[in-house]
Amino acid sequence: MKKIILILLFSVLMFSCQTENKSQLTGQEVASMKSQVSQILDQVNKDCEACNITGAIKPYWNNPEFFAVESGQVMNYDQLLKSSTDFFARLESQKLTEKSVNFKIINRQAIIVTTVFSDTLKMKGGLLLKVEPYTAVCLFEKINGAWKITFYSSAAAAPVIVTARHT
Repeated sequence: MKKIILILLFSVLMFSCQTENKSQLTGQEVASMKSQVSQILDQVNKDCEACNITGAIKPYWNNPEFFAVESGQVMNYDQLLKSSTDFFARLESQKLTEKSVNFKIINRQAIIVTTVFSDTLKMKGGLLLKVEPYTAVCLFEKINGAWKITFYSSAAAAPVIVTARHT
């Protein structure tokens, strides 16, 4: 009986301590993943600054499995698109200033990116607002060879009025 217990214990220890070297990413692979995703986010930010919803939403995964959490609400792709379109319609311009970016590599097919911004918003009608911090979290997954945002969440401080509307 002791032999069986020792054999089982030895087997458990041997199998539980093994790591798969195949799943280890090289520094070059990590740098490449970060670069690819950063380029996508840079373009999203440019499109947001230009109030171009078509460009800004392009890397988001238009799939029933996609969801976003924004302003305390859980939204699917279509709801996020409508909310963003409505917001952009009230916006004249915005300036996103990146404060920090953090990457969490999950595996070769998934990476989480957390970005902290300062956001200056010029609304139609002249109201100028500052939101700082504005934090966005995106889960990127490689789908059919392309990086797609499959989950998005944001949180922001209350907007501060910089300049009131002109009446």
